[in-house]
Amino acid sequence: MELELIDEGRFERTMRDMVLPALEHCKREGWMRSHAPGGVSEGMGHGAASAGLEPSASVAPTASGFGAAVSPSDPNRLHYVCYEASAFDDLNLPGSQGRHRGVVIISHGFTEFAGKYDELAWYFLLAGYTVCIVEHWGHGLSGRGVDDPSLVWVDSYRRYVEDLATFCEEMATDYGGDQPICLYAHSMGGGIAASLLERHPTLIDRVVLSSPMIAPRTGLALGLAGALMHVACATGQGRRMVPGHHRFNPVFDPAFVGNASQARLRWIHGLRAADPAYQTSAASYRWVGQAIALSRELLRPALCERVEASALVFQAEPDTFVLPRPQNRFVDQVRTGGGAMSLVRVPQACHELYTMPNGTLGPYLARILDFFAAPTPLVGGGE
Repeated sequence: MELELIDEGRFERTMRDMVLPALEHCKREGWMRSHAPGGVSEGMGHGAASAGLEPSASVAPTASGFGAAVSPSDPNRLHYVCYEASAFDDLNLPGSQGRHRGVVIISHGFTEFAGKYDELAWYFLLAGYTVCIVEHWGHGLSGRGVDDPSLVWVDSYRRYVEDLATFCEEMATDYGGDQPICLYAHSMGGGIAASLLERHPTLIDRVVLSSPMIAPRTGLALGLAGALMHVACATGQGRRMVPGHHRFNPVFDPAFVGNASQARLRWIHGLRAADPAYQTSAASYRWVGQAIALSRELLRPALCERVEASALVFQAEPDTFVLPRPQNRFVDQVRTGGGAMSLVRVPQACHELYTMPNGTLGPYLARILDFFAAPTPLVGGGE
């Protein structure tokens, strides 16, 4: 499937004048309750405590029904945004498919937020998908557990996984019907999604893991890094910033664009600069320790064998944020267990593949949309 990409030379104007108004027209926004540590299951099944999605006060409850409203000031809140395909189709925009193909749930990466995926949501809507994005714990408008707006902290990676599981269940009920439930997951969100596939193997039909954090780059061997994080947390430094990380810089620096699209990165930087809630930029010792713990679990062969959803794994070459060999190992172990998973390597690409120039973004997006829409899974071989 092919879509007309936004002209990078007119990117800001197109986003401001066309994309954002269209998204606002079909937007549903609300809150859910995050799984507190005591509500995170240690077994294979769903968490013992129900997180429960709640609509914001301005949005009517959907057919699935939500309980008492979660306050936007609740410290255990999660923020989510949905863009409904039926309302989007009412706009009769050029290029819109005019049909409902299913649901795409987006699991974002480290220090990201829902608005960073506005352009990708636009393309999925044009292709006929309702798009649902939850801002993970510690990100965007969701609860954080720390006062420093630059810092990302999490008590357990299981919180991420169970939050995403609850969100997927609710969105499937609200929007799925008999259509596919698809998941697009980037970086940290890809690691969370990979664990979801292992622990809740029947929730999702098709998954794209884009530059997934099967293992983070730490500059040290993961075993040594994990030991250092454990010591730091045990000595009361779990909520402190790790060395080498910094607070958000409001000045856009073109030198850091690399192979990505400057127009796209400049737009995203503007979103971050305009709202302190979007200025997360650094990891805490606890977050790094939990990222390493997640990696150890993801690569357990017995869990890899549980994956049932068809999946595409996109690997950026080179990638300065996540390690490629654990990605390869994860794919191999899922295949050995009988799973349908394909590895797609994207040469001369940056970690955030969805921010690449149109020449790379076009084939990347076309491959994803063909995979989501195919009557049979387009998987089986690497590239």
